[in-house]
Formats: sequence, structure tokens, C-alpha cells
Amino acid sequence: MPTATQLLADQLDEAYRGVRERVDGLTDEEFFWQPVPDCGPVRPRPLTWPEIDSAHTAADAIAMLERGQQLLASALAGLADSDLDAPRMTNWGEEWPTWRVLWTLIDHDLHHGGEIGVLRDLYRERNIITASVPASGARA
Repeated sequence: MPTATQLLADQLDEAYRGVRERVDGLTDEEFFWQPVPDCGPVRPRPLTWPEIDSAHTAADAIAMLERGQQLLASALAGLADSDLDAPRMTNWGEEWPTWRVLWTLIDHDLHHGGEIGVLRDLYRERNIITASVPASGARA
């Protein structure tokens, strides 16, 4: 029977693989594309925290995703089940049990992986969608 840390590692890997597959072949044009004006693209608007250097290209974003996954998987591999209830600080300053921090990161990947998939579907079909939408103010 798998341990709790093994189950979390499996879930983390499965969520990562889903996101990684969704960004395979991502171009810079797609990375910055917005389906409607003032809508969030695959790449979020510029961050306001000067200490965070967000990705500036699709390739940079994918590299950051891969590096983050490696760091997280390595940290998780170093934990025993008995470590999962230990308190850890979140990046916004709350103290949570380790298992909850890890599960939240897994859920985060699943959530954003789905969003990326939808945006890429819309991007792929953008010419069809644009052609079928009446001009602003026009009645169908």
C-alpha cells in the first residue's frame, strides 16, 4: 500500500504532466494572446512585486514550470508521512500543515492547467469564433 507521501507525489506528478502537456508547443504569440480585450492571457499581466521576475516568453514560462516542479518533487521526496502534519508557512504568510500546502499546490496546477487548455482551444479556433460573432451593437 502506498504511503501518504507517495500518494501526494503521484498526484503532484499527474497534475504536472497535465499542465506540461497543455503547454507543449506554446508559442509567444499564444502566450500573450487575449481572447477579448483586458482578459487574462496564458501569461498574467506584469506582476507588481519587484523581487519576482516573471517569465517574458513562452519558453521561459515552461522552463520555470519545469524547475518549480523539480524543486517541489525533490522537497516532497525528502518528507516522511510523519512530516505531513508539521506546520509550514505559505507564501502569503499563513501557517498550514504540510499536507495542505502540498495539496493546494496540486490543486493550483490542476486549476490553471484547465484554464490553459481552454485558452489554447480558444486560440486555436480564434478565426472561426471571430467570424461568427456579430459586430458590437449588431443584432443577430
